[in-house]
Amino acid sequence: MSAHIACFLLQNQAPGVVRVLLNLTAGFLARGHRMDLIEESPDAYAAFPIPEGARRVPLPEGDPRAPGKRLARYLEEARPSAVLAAGHPANAAAVRARALSALPLRVVVTTHVTLSAFMRHNPIQLARMTREMRQTYPQADGIVAVSRGVADDLAALTGIARERIHTIHNPALPPPAPLSAPPHPWLAAGEPPVLLASGRLAPQKDFLTLLDAFARVRNQRPARLIVLGEGPERERLLGVAARLGVAQHAAFPGFVPDPYPYLRRAALFVLSSIHEGFPNVLLEALACGVPVVSTDCPSGPRELLREGRLGPLVPVRNAEALAAAILSTLESPPPAEALLRRAGDFPLDAACGQYLALLLGPPGG
Repeated sequence: MSAHIACFLLQNQAPGVVRVLLNLTAGFLARGHRMDLIEESPDAYAAFPIPEGARRVPLPEGDPRAPGKRLARYLEEARPSAVLAAGHPANAAAVRARALSALPLRVVVTTHVTLSAFMRHNPIQLARMTREMRQTYPQADGIVAVSRGVADDLAALTGIARERIHTIHNPALPPPAPLSAPPHPWLAAGEPPVLLASGRLAPQKDFLTLLDAFARVRNQRPARLIVLGEGPERERLLGVAARLGVAQHAAFPGFVPDPYPYLRRAALFVLSSIHEGFPNVLLEALACGVPVVSTDCPSGPRELLREGRLGPLVPVRNAEALAAAILSTLESPPPAEALLRRAGDFPLDAACGQYLALLLGPPGG
């Protein structure tokens, strides 16, 4: 039976969260459901293509400090069957909006980051967020975390019973057909191996340690580094690359909405993050059969890489260990078949089915 589902996020969500929401939207549309994408600003989904058939709906105007009231006005007008909220504070706003509208719709809230790590430098704000989550999340019809580590962290922070929190991993989409030409000259045949990294150029991704590790790799063998992404640390990273003597071997092309053309031709994907939730790009690398090296950060890489059996896990902020893992993986990469099989454990259809069971199940179920 067709349902009307609204996806809701607020400004400043990480691109990875937006991509997951749009991937799920495409999956729900394929099953015949009507989809509204509620956007606080016109650029909320601008970085990625919108699935055909989805309706973009501006969040009604009003006090920016009260998104729940603004969302309640949309609910009263559009009357969707369910709301899928992405991240805090959108989650709390969705719960409050339902209460204000008094409509019999379902609300599912999702957590995409390991909050205790994400907010470790702002304990006052974390305490405020935790209080708000304790007040609102138990009222939702479903609470979803994108990895077991994120679920464990959310339960520990809020006191919500762990069994109430569902783990639904982000799905792996099949890579598109390869491009005939490489997206960057360094990725052409016959060039030195390229290490690929991707993410917002911000402290969380710790590209400073990656540059240090890359310089150590360059001391041992030829290699190049491409980092996809944009963010506040760009100038600092460029300066560090110059200081380390690797500026001419490291490229920062900016934000790329589709990393697959780069992944297909990279020799290795490196995740250097201090913390994650469930890193989409690591899963995308596996879907391309590309060897990976990752920090053993909370949360997601250990689950994805089967405790390190599919790729080395190294301590965070340890350039020496990261360089050693890169060198050993370049020398002896794992079989691509094993990586592809692991990516196959996360199909879009299965993720959609798990979400729809929460979004369309019986009230209170």
